Amino acid sequence: MKDLLLQVLGESDTQIKGKPGSEKLKNCGSKDALEKQVVRYKNDIKNDVEFPIIEQFYKIYEGSNAPILGIILTDQSKWIEDSRANTGDAWKKIGSTDGIWWQDSITAWCKAENKNIECYPLHFKIRPGPHNGVADWEQMAQTLGNNFLRNHITFKDRDILFKPSEEATPIKIRRIIIQHSSGTPALSSALYLWGIEQKIAGIENIEFVYIAKDDKNTPPFHTGKHWQWKFKNAQVQELLKISDFNGALAILDSQHEKYKELKEGLEFLDRSVSFNLNYHSILDTKTSLIERISIAVWSEKAFRQRRHWMHWMIRVAGAFELAILWLVYMQGGDKYEWTEKIVEEKPILHYKNSNPLIQVNPISVNRVVTELLANGHFKDNDPPLTLAKIEDKKWLEFCNKFYTNGWRVTPKISLPFIGLRNGLYHQLMGDKVDKFLDEYKIDDDKHPAQVALKYLDYVIELAGLKQEVENKVQTYQQKVKKIEGWLV
Repeated sequence: MKDLLLQVLGESDTQIKGKPGSEKLKNCGSKDALEKQVVRYKNDIKNDVEFPIIEQFYKIYEGSNAPILGIILTDQSKWIEDSRANTGDAWKKIGSTDGIWWQDSITAWCKAENKNIECYPLHFKIRPGPHNGVADWEQMAQTLGNNFLRNHITFKDRDILFKPSEEATPIKIRRIIIQHSSGTPALSSALYLWGIEQKIAGIENIEFVYIAKDDKNTPPFHTGKHWQWKFKNAQVQELLKISDFNGALAILDSQHEKYKELKEGLEFLDRSVSFNLNYHSILDTKTSLIERISIAVWSEKAFRQRRHWMHWMIRVAGAFELAILWLVYMQGGDKYEWTEKIVEEKPILHYKNSNPLIQVNPISVNRVVTELLANGHFKDNDPPLTLAKIEDKKWLEFCNKFYTNGWRVTPKISLPFIGLRNGLYHQLMGDKVDKFLDEYKIDDDKHPAQVALKYLDYVIELAGLKQEVENKVQTYQQKVKKIEGWLV
């Protein structure tokens, strides 16, 4: 397999007796005049036409397996005729700079005995339209990469296939080398960025070279690493905003100077946002509850702003239930204790004044809120569960206007938060929740989600966990900021 040198034939790449070839065409005021002018160089019998930058590149391959040359030849003829009024001035100033006029010359030059370069001219026709031809940055970025090169180069599994023309049999290529000093700034940049895009997509066998006119030796190839990371960095930053740490990890550049720290940090955050606490320092039940509540409070924003309401609701509902259980423990004084259930490996809240111990966890959280915490007792058990009831008047508002009844999800509909949470799966309420919560602007203070978060903050504070949760949330936020700092 051979390498493929891919480059644009720019205005200054063609020389005739040491002078730019385009100067020979500057007085041609029509397409016919241009075609007649270049006929004399068609077979290049006297070797008048030279291509110094291309020749400079191929010097390093003397006596070895030289790359195939895929030379991109611009042709703005149709654009000049249809979009630039076909004026003589347009042909002299714009048309004369196209590479298409030198197709026969470069083909003959490559076939010369002292060269013997396998050359494939690639005819790049600029379509008519309200743009600036090969000087148009947006147009070149779109047409060169998205349309033109896609017809000539395909990536299949790990193979690179080069198809010089529609009728040609694809040639398997070992590596693409992009020479990006030639052509208009818009064209050379479009070609370079196309290569970077492929590198980011996982195509490893692409390298770049920039050859200046005064280079005596061909510069070393480069990988475009800097710009690859510039583009990847922007993607990673966006993924951090939505807490997609696994996605950020997947596109992280292993050559980054802080790769080890970034990888460890992103892996930690990815496990954390998924409530995988195996690598956290969990010393006791309280630490475990605080960690989980804090993760929910820290991460809910990403799901809320993306309007992923089912994921958001499950997180917030879980934080409510953990805070409510801790509130029972605190209100019960020494009547309750936490024990670790070996099989499930999770903390269980028990009522101690009974034999055997009564588990609080299986009791409906609805009844824990409206009976045990609101009234100070739960009589369905023998002996009844008791604790110091919540005296705060806002507790009844929390129960009756949000948690167990009255959460206003639309201006006309009020439903219990816990009821909707329980119905997400069992009653297939997910679609209705999405419909309800999407009716509001996301940052509206009256948004049902904002109301829920205010009540969550209230319950966390009532349970005596506010400061510890805030500290832990801040710790997670600082970890994200630290990673953002490493990315710059």
